[in-house]
Amino acid sequence: MRKAPPQAPGGIHGTAIFDAIFRACLYEFGKSNHAASGNFILLFSDGEENASYVSLKDAVDMCQRTSTAIYAFEPEARDRGVSTGPATLAELTAETGGRVLHGRDSGDEVAADLRAIEHDLRNQYRLVYKPAALARDGSFHHIVLESPERVDKTVVRSGFYAPEH
Repeated sequence: MRKAPPQAPGGIHGTAIFDAIFRACLYEFGKSNHAASGNFILLFSDGEENASYVSLKDAVDMCQRTSTAIYAFEPEARDRGVSTGPATLAELTAETGGRVLHGRDSGDEVAADLRAIEHDLRNQYRLVYKPAALARDGSFHHIVLESPERVDKTVVRSGFYAPEH
């Protein structure tokens, strides 16, 4: 039985970011060949989540299964008090191989952000390896990629799912 989503203060229904990401991956990207494709989601959000049926882990897992990176556009920080939004966006993007872009409202800054995403997508390398002892059981495998010192930055998903058959 599905649990009812939590409600925001005052009984107002809130924001279901994890549900939206999970469903986008499942229904839009779930049919593609994940070994040959990469997907991405542009997420415009402050990261405040208070109404999803699925968890952050479930949303990230579905992104991993469908080779989907999240690029989050976070609005300019206003006095949010103790907000979990920035940490949520940081985890979503780090675990999926995307990044957070911060509070840029001018046309030039938005264009620069879009160029950065385009650069990321055009300059990706897909590393493929087949471990000798890989069990075809659909389980998740964490990966760590170590770069030589001459490489400034490497963005890597946190892992991959083994094929099931």
